[in-house]
Amino acid sequence: MTAIELLERHADLVERLREGFEGFLESARRIEVVPWRDEFAVADKNPEVFFQIERLRKELEEGKIDWKVYREMMEKLAQVPTRVTMGVAFIEEGKVSFRKVPPPADVLIHEIGHVHFRVGDLYWSSEYGGGELLVWAHLKEICDTDEEKVKSFMEFYELATRDAEKAHKIFLERLGPFLKAHGVAPHVAALLEFMGCLVDAGIPIDPSDPSWKDVPVKREHVLNALGEIVSGVCVSDPSFLFLAKKMGWVF
Repeated sequence: MTAIELLERHADLVERLREGFEGFLESARRIEVVPWRDEFAVADKNPEVFFQIERLRKELEEGKIDWKVYREMMEKLAQVPTRVTMGVAFIEEGKVSFRKVPPPADVLIHEIGHVHFRVGDLYWSSEYGGGELLVWAHLKEICDTDEEKVKSFMEFYELATRDAEKAHKIFLERLGPFLKAHGVAPHVAALLEFMGCLVDAGIPIDPSDPSWKDVPVKREHVLNALGEIVSGVCVSDPSFLFLAKKMGWVF
């Protein structure tokens, strides 16, 4: 079986992927789905709790338990930290595997994306504010983007983790006119202040304060800006959509 056979179960997603993500679909045609093995579940933590929660939700939907019982059981289970590996990607081998077949759409897109973009969780996973968020914003028709723009975002993310000052310079090159037009100091943390986001303590609270010139750029400032912008895109915030467009990550 290849990944496209699973993906074609989601006709709406395939149709949307034809708009700017043709390469993603082509990769899905080549990616082999291999049988699940227990040793793939390296990130599992109390998986039995996860499956108990899943079973409770199903029993509630089927009317086998009432809301009161469901809530009482969930309150107990919620106290136990749990994590379950639902899929894995073998980037070099061009293969994926899923704990359940067919997998949920989000798991399927996630693992195909690993192989197609040849990138790890840090820059791809939505859990870390990675490129996957932009793909889903596209799939949900919140905005339009394409493979090259998603790659550009992940490359910028990688740059920000190793050279914050260089990434910050690019920020200022692309957003400089916006900052100047709104009287915001040329500092990404000042932009975050202007957008109403929480920033580190001990820095100016006024985004136009001249003393911003003395505030050193931290990697956290740049990464926070990345996270805030893509998170804003995902909730259709027009201000963050505008910034993402200026950064070249969406149309």
